[in-house]
Amino acid sequence: MDLLYSALIAPLEEGMRHALPVLYGITGSWGVAIIALSIGVNFALLPFYLVAEQWQNADRAIQERMRAKMQEIRIAFTGEERFLMTKAYYRQTGYHPLLAVRSIAGVLIQIPVFIATYYALRDFNTVFHTLSGAGFGPISDLSRPDGLPVSCG
Repeated sequence: MDLLYSALIAPLEEGMRHALPVLYGITGSWGVAIIALSIGVNFALLPFYLVAEQWQNADRAIQERMRAKMQEIRIAFTGEERFLMTKAYYRQTGYHPLLAVRSIAGVLIQIPVFIATYYALRDFNTVFHTLSGAGFGPISDLSRPDGLPVSCG
């Protein structure tokens, strides 16, 4: 876990920690700076999202082409025969079931970014106390929880 943090999350976190004061200097508001940081991160990740979307669309198209034959196999065979026929059909079409996993690439890209953003904002406020007392719109203090009631269920 430390390797994952050091290799992936820490550089993102450090970049955000440096970008936030620059954005504050430009905007003059911590709330707007956080929103600008969010927009900037989304634009930086846009090429990755687009590739992930292409992979997902390609996988959907392949599965759609295979749907009729797979339905025939499900109806005609059971047990090990169904498994072997499905495996043979996958081999004929050049499809591997693990290709479906790449369709979650968009989510997998977002997870380290969310973690890095959380740590960057948490540490930024802990170390510099700049968000304490800084309001934004209806939020009176960006360093405090929102105070909304939490309902479970």
